[in-house]
Amino acid sequence: MGTTMEKFVKGLMTGESQATKTQLIALGKNSVLIQELKSGRMDAVVVEDVQAIEFVKANAGLGSKVIETGAGDGYAVAFPKEKNKDLKASFDQALAKVRASGALDQLRKKWIEGK
Repeated sequence: MGTTMEKFVKGLMTGESQATKTQLIALGKNSVLIQELKSGRMDAVVVEDVQAIEFVKANAGLGSKVIETGAGDGYAVAFPKEKNKDLKASFDQALAKVRASGALDQLRKKWIEGK
């Protein structure tokens, strides 16, 4: 599909361990992503932070985590609140590692700023 979100997630997945078995599924509409999340067919979705806020407001049982890129824009990952507490904790841990290593800044420069 080539969307900004898809490129961003592919950048995060670069060098990812096969053991994690993360599968990227790109869909054309955010509303479809949210329905897939709510139905349990997806574990998490990545959308722009402003959209995530509105989806969480409109859909009881969803929560979100903002991913700071440092580029003035933001992304958020939405998780079902009760179902995936371990996934959220694991995601937070992985995100902290990516930030600490400087990889998030490299991804931001490559995929967001085009440098």
